[in-house]
Amino acid sequence: MNVGFIGGGNMAAAIMRGLVKNNWCAKDIRVYDRHFEKCDQLNQEYGVTVCKDSQTLVASSDVIVLAVKPQALEAAIAEFKINIRPEQLIISVAAGVLLEQCETWCGSKNIVRAMPNTPAAIGEGATALYCNSNVSSDHKAIVTKIFNATGVSVWLEQEAQMDAVTALSGSGPAYYFLFIENMIKAATSLGLDINMATTLAIQTAKGACIMAAEGEQSPEQLRIQVTSKRGTTEKGLQALIEGGLEEQVLAALKAAKTRSEELSRSESNA
Repeated sequence: MNVGFIGGGNMAAAIMRGLVKNNWCAKDIRVYDRHFEKCDQLNQEYGVTVCKDSQTLVASSDVIVLAVKPQALEAAIAEFKINIRPEQLIISVAAGVLLEQCETWCGSKNIVRAMPNTPAAIGEGATALYCNSNVSSDHKAIVTKIFNATGVSVWLEQEAQMDAVTALSGSGPAYYFLFIENMIKAATSLGLDINMATTLAIQTAKGACIMAAEGEQSPEQLRIQVTSKRGTTEKGLQALIEGGLEEQVLAALKAAKTRSEELSRSESNA
């Protein structure tokens, strides 16, 4: 199956990398970007096929991945809309562009909206997917295979949930980076040098996430296990809780969700 990417930026490159790593034939992956140097680089790195224009790419692809910036999506689609076939599967990774808007621009209802995040670049991404009833179960299976090549994927029941996903997994990596940053700063203030603090903070975060990802126990159960009564961990957690950690996390996700809703309305009315 031929997969064509309109746009050769970081997210497109991450998905291509995942597909090639998972034994998808590189020659069956096509890319077009108006910045031709990006296409050449992707060809050199992964062996993907470069198309001279978007019309050629769409005409020769079974699946089309729209990976351009939201504000450039309508104009990009206009260039190849005439080449879209009814049976083609279209995947949009343009943040904030609603499915209905994409359907209008493409003249097709066979469209999936995807919200991946930046760890997809290392094969540890989290992608939320949404489509309407026009997309077949076979096409949904193809989409799942594509995004599972970059990490894990989940299907949403309602498109409105995309805003919560944006707040959680879309913006989420930055929250974890900020927490690690502050762990490092706190450790240096307690006497550790910056290199040692960085190594221990990052490895601790990595180890905790791997344990949680194994799924044998919930994060709550893992936290309870490591928290001895009247011990050091209990005191540290108490300070975080009393400092309003739960309220701050909720406020962060609410703020990001609200901004995502605003951007979606802005893109829809553009």
